[in-house]
Amino acid sequence: MAKPSPGSSTPVSGATPAWPARTGGILRGAAWTLLFAVLAALFHGVASSYHHADGSVVGPAVALVIGVYSALIWCAYTALVLRLARVAPVERGRVARRVALHLAVGASLGVVTWLVYQAQSWAFDLARPVSPLRNLAGVVLGHVLLYVPLSGTAHGLEYARRIRLKEVDELRLRTELSEAELSRARAELRVLKLELNPHFLFNALHTVSSLMHDDVRRANGVLVSIGELLRRALDWAGGEEVSLEEEVEFLRAYVKIEQARLGERLRVEWEVEEEALDAAVPHLLLQPLVENALKHGIGPRGGGTVRIGAACEGERLRVWVEDDGLGVREAEGPRRHRSVGVGNVTARLEQLYGGGGSFSLSPGAEGGARAEALLPLHAPAVSPRRSDGGAAHSTAGIPAEDHG
Repeated sequence: MAKPSPGSSTPVSGATPAWPARTGGILRGAAWTLLFAVLAALFHGVASSYHHADGSVVGPAVALVIGVYSALIWCAYTALVLRLARVAPVERGRVARRVALHLAVGASLGVVTWLVYQAQSWAFDLARPVSPLRNLAGVVLGHVLLYVPLSGTAHGLEYARRIRLKEVDELRLRTELSEAELSRARAELRVLKLELNPHFLFNALHTVSSLMHDDVRRANGVLVSIGELLRRALDWAGGEEVSLEEEVEFLRAYVKIEQARLGERLRVEWEVEEEALDAAVPHLLLQPLVENALKHGIGPRGGGTVRIGAACEGERLRVWVEDDGLGVREAEGPRRHRSVGVGNVTARLEQLYGGGGSFSLSPGAEGGARAEALLPLHAPAVSPRRSDGGAAHSTAGIPAEDHG
């Protein structure tokens, strides 16, 4: 969403001008006042509750005047009760003091009302009570009894408002924390990928350097594969997940580099199920595991077989890299667990999936070691950005074995 430029007259989304709110409040107050006035006038006129000192019933005009200012008085009383419920509520730790305050306010309102009644009796020559003090006590008691449920309602509204505000604040805080956590996780993932890419590139260039003196043609082929790998890496520089099909294509380019270096000493077997190719996997998930198998597994033995597989299991995707080289309990075992690739994969799975993903490194079925990741089964969120404008070519029908 575009933000307004400095000095722009475009109102900020969600901001409400102050004057409509004040106007709405005035209109609502006027409507309530009119309603109370009409009801009071009807009450006073029909019930004939007001009489002059000579016993005659007051006229409609006097009844209307009395109704209007009585309504205004009760509107003011209601506003005062609502305000007190907000600024001085009865709450834990101050119950006795606040209850005494509200009872005193209710009694004071009764005294004010009695004084108004005395003034209106004098102004309109109305009948006066025989015992003013007894009448004062009755008015004060009536106002206290009326104030209690009115204040209780106001307290209920105030508590409901506070609960809503608390929920909004908690939701805002959770949102801010989630955004901060997401930003932190993305930053850590970027750091992990920056750690992995130079490590991989260094190894690939070292392969080229070792071939330049023996076979320039093979070295040139390796450089072409490195270019393909870098292009694919740049295509996904801003993403964390790709389809398994794209990850396998990336891995095949890497395997070509390693087969150029090792020749027939390296055998690769693919066991990727076709229905798993559309599943999402973290970008650069398999390459560090294959590199780990070559360096710590079959490398010390001078050659061997690496098996790369993937299969859907219900709502999970299982991917693995297995070799027939040195096992995890051999001399290279501790170093193998601490390698950059294995540590990187473990950290990335934790950041991306939390408890929804897992990684293990265990002895293989035929010796060697088996690195296995278990991921939530879902499709990648976006499609790859191909620099050549084309689509990723299919890996369907991956050969069971690929010899150098």
